[in-house]
Amino acid sequence: MMITDKFNGFIWVFIMVYKSDSSKIIIDFEVWVKKQFDLSIYKICIDNERILINLPNQYLSAFQLWITEDNINLEFPSLYIKQSNDGVERFGRLIDSMARIMRISASLF
Repeated sequence: MMITDKFNGFIWVFIMVYKSDSSKIIIDFEVWVKKQFDLSIYKICIDNERILINLPNQYLSAFQLWITEDNINLEFPSLYIKQSNDGVERFGRLIDSMARIMRISASLF
């Protein structure tokens, strides 16, 4: 998972074993941002990842409940338009392949 700060361009990379770890990573990251910089996260843009967001006719996920409690805006990409992500996808593939190579060479797979 990659978290990108749109204001200054910093990118944090988190290597997950399971996709279900993503909500815990985001919540822990928000706690770290509050402690480190004394700032709050205002908006989270996600790519329709269904592990985080349930469909409208389902119960709210733990991630959705956390977002509403902390007054964080959730932004989804447009449905029919390929949204520009400022090279994050290409950078993500590079980081992903490098992390995979390091894990294989360290016999962690």
